Amino acid sequence: MSNQFDTFDIQLAKDGPHLSGDALKGDLLLKTKKDLSFARIVVHLYGGGRVEIDASGTATQAAQAKSAASSTIYRDSQTYLSHSQVLLERGSLTKGRFYKLPFELHLPDRLPSSHGSIINYSVTALADRGNPGKASCLSLPVTVIGRVDLNLQPGGGDGGHLWQPIEVWGHWQQSTSRGAASVPEQRQRLDGLGLATVRLLAHKRGFAIGESMSLEVEVRNNTKLRLDSVRISLTQKAVMRAAAAEGGGPAARKEHRTAVQICRLQERLKPGASLLEDAVQLTVPWVATAPVPGSCRLLRIGYWIQVICSVTPDLHPVASLEPVVQTLLTGQKLDKPEQSMVLLEEPIVIGTSQLVSPAGTAASAETNRREPPPRPSAPPPAMIRSERRQSAGAAASSAAEPSAPPSYEESLLQRLREEDATGVFA
Repeated sequence: MSNQFDTFDIQLAKDGPHLSGDALKGDLLLKTKKDLSFARIVVHLYGGGRVEIDASGTATQAAQAKSAASSTIYRDSQTYLSHSQVLLERGSLTKGRFYKLPFELHLPDRLPSSHGSIINYSVTALADRGNPGKASCLSLPVTVIGRVDLNLQPGGGDGGHLWQPIEVWGHWQQSTSRGAASVPEQRQRLDGLGLATVRLLAHKRGFAIGESMSLEVEVRNNTKLRLDSVRISLTQKAVMRAAAAEGGGPAARKEHRTAVQICRLQERLKPGASLLEDAVQLTVPWVATAPVPGSCRLLRIGYWIQVICSVTPDLHPVASLEPVVQTLLTGQKLDKPEQSMVLLEEPIVIGTSQLVSPAGTAASAETNRREPPPRPSAPPPAMIRSERRQSAGAAASSAAEPSAPPSYEESLLQRLREEDATGVFA
């Protein structure tokens, strides 16, 4: 607080978070220690983003030592809104008198959500006395969530993709050799070893903030390895992007993965054991929604339901060469890095408005719910990578043997190649 004021405070009518398209209403509270003249008193609403990526931080460990002395810093910034409202012009404030100056600032419809230190919004009050050295200034950070109506998203119509149930399988094997082998040899080895199979089921793919997700998870551990700390996580994957510091060139990217909600299923799953949790409930908290295409070039946000466990050496997915080992931010403040292995994951869409049926009723577990597929007595057979390629057409048309979706890394690399080719970062 300025030493010229007993009271200098911004008071919002609503604590937030605030949705894009809303009005920020509040009052500027003033009480001076002496009579003060001023040129104007204004409130200013600002929103912007800033990304800074050290190229050495994205390099492999072997390359970091060589690049440490000459690392490149990639930076980018973007302004999303900046406008002011004048509350008083040219006058004076009387000593000891309490002033309550109302204001109303409007948030545009297309705004990216607040996100850590990357994207920020603030309301600033300025008492301008005509001399920069005598000005009084106060800023209040505000949390903004980009408005996303699930019913207006692709697949949000009745019977669309977001309404469809999720049923995915993952197959893992215990490795005995990392050497190359022919397809028959791989099949013989695979048939000779037990598999760890993972199944994830949900009633739909589109969820609103505050909505409860009802999930079913099944893990059958027929390997000789123990799976520790088996959990289900609602994971946010945020990909930051920044242009090169000098001379243009390709942009740098960096990813953060955060467990915004997590549920522990079993601390230890011994060899030969199984677990089935058919009523897992995760409530979607206030989270940053994915930016509207074209509204933000600095950040992409997506959400996945993941089945994870502690990193388990010698356990590898059947459908790819390497397991997905991730660093996941956990804890109350979401600042505790923890390594985990992704046994299975499936993307979902999170919005601010629930899916609504044509009858006008919000989808819930009791009404208008799409029933999940029946629980099978045995998992579908696993296929090694070359077999998946040969039977892609048959797998697409056969509900009895659903093929595993591409890994996150495969999907991300493909999207980044497309973006680099088109120059578009949605």
